Amino acid sequence: MLYAIVAFVGTLCLISLLRKHAHGLGLVDTPFPRKTHLGEIPVIGGLAIGIAFLPRQCALWHGISDRAFVVFNKLARHQRNRGKQ
Repeated sequence: MLYAIVAFVGTLCLISLLRKHAHGLGLVDTPFPRKTHLGEIPVIGGLAIGIAFLPRQCALWHGISDRAFVVFNKLARHQRNRGKQ
């Protein structure tokens, strides 16, 4: 579940970042008679989703499961809390 949340937030951040550079990268859909939109529309949604889910896929390829990630997260939190005492 944590990977899904991270991927969702990552997608939102990447969309805002890529939207600014879409024209320079040529990632825009230009209107022609068959299209109904009036201006150039950035087409970066799929790219942003793919980039955001890439860390999850890399973790799966290397055998890191959600459970291992949660255990690592709990251990890291425990270490931080131990240092505060």
